[in-house]
Amino acid sequence: PEENHSHLFFRCHYSSRIWAVIQAKCNSHWPSLPWLELVEFATKSINGKFLKSVILKLSLLCSIYHIWMERNSRIFSKVFKPDEVVTNSIIQMVRGRLLSMENVKAYAGDNWYLEQWNLPSKILLQSQTAAAERNLSGVSYPTLRVE
Repeated sequence: PEENHSHLFFRCHYSSRIWAVIQAKCNSHWPSLPWLELVEFATKSINGKFLKSVILKLSLLCSIYHIWMERNSRIFSKVFKPDEVVTNSIIQMVRGRLLSMENVKAYAGDNWYLEQWNLPSKILLQSQTAAAERNLSGVSYPTLRVE
């Protein structure tokens, strides 16, 4: 098959298997679209700074990155990784980024994502009362805000 963005993301058997696992991990199902339509769909449908949106954005971006890196490795180094290895790398990259966040807007259903991605609830935006109590304790924590 001809190599192009639409084929590579996510029509070839290799990347479609990876993307299917990532979609399941995100509790989402995206339509099978050509590359430019996929980008447009993602841009329009993933909005907000809620945990689910952040996970979907990171999962798509990390999937594209890792699949592209695997493509380059196969072409230039003749090194082939099984799709399970690439999938696990994507999951670890997304989870690592999520662990560095705080003040992600909370939304109904977040507990499923916290459990699925093995994340602490401290990444979610705390209520004003909890934030005030933390400030009164005299302890200052650095925060990485979702912009």
